Amino acid sequence: DLDTLCDWHQDHAAINFPDSMYKRDLFRAKLIEEANLPKTTMLFILADGQVAGLFWTVIKYDVYKELDYAELRYIHLLPEFRGRGVGGQVLAVIDENCRHGEAKEIRLGTDFQNKQSIRAYIRAGYKIKRVLMEKKVP
Repeated sequence: DLDTLCDWHQDHAAINFPDSMYKRDLFRAKLIEEANLPKTTMLFILADGQVAGLFWTVIKYDVYKELDYAELRYIHLLPEFRGRGVGGQVLAVIDENCRHGEAKEIRLGTDFQNKQSIRAYIRAGYKIKRVLMEKKVP
């Protein structure tokens, strides 16, 4: 249900983009547009027999490293499933899919204030490689 995904994304945006305004219609349009692109995977996360969230990956090509990588575009767990190891299990599934597919790396971004996610990614073997800087124009 597209409306449910938009509701989830509103929660996701509040955690990962606290200084941004949530635009439901724009997210909905982007979701529909990108869901049908080649090399895009969107899968529901199941835990305890229930839908626990969604992840979305896109295979892209890095011209500098000359390799395909999976961009973990979006991962969202419902609040009641957070902190229970479900995210780590999902990251392991993504690893396994990439191991048997064309991607040689997995990349993702998160807000630097999202300490819980950063800890989970580091536990799963991710390394901090870049820092995105922003400045408001007066």
